[in-house]
Amino acid sequence: AYGSYRDALRRGESERAKKILAEEKDKLQKYRMVERVKRNEALINARIRVIEASKNMSGRDKRIQIDRLQQRKSELAQQLAPR
Repeated sequence: AYGSYRDALRRGESERAKKILAEEKDKLQKYRMVERVKRNEALINARIRVIEASKNMSGRDKRIQIDRLQQRKSELAQQLAPR
């Protein structure tokens, strides 16, 4: 749905884009949410890699920080779970 919508906009087909938006509103909203969660998870993964590579933190401190970040990733994933 998102690809069709973006394609219509890119081609200047505003009526087609409006129609897609009206018919696929739920899918387009979910797409935005999924993309936001993916971006946030990617940032968390990058932070985890920095922590893992750190020479200044103890193993215990690394574990605590990584566990917190993993918990945050889990919370993000829960936002996508059907209710």
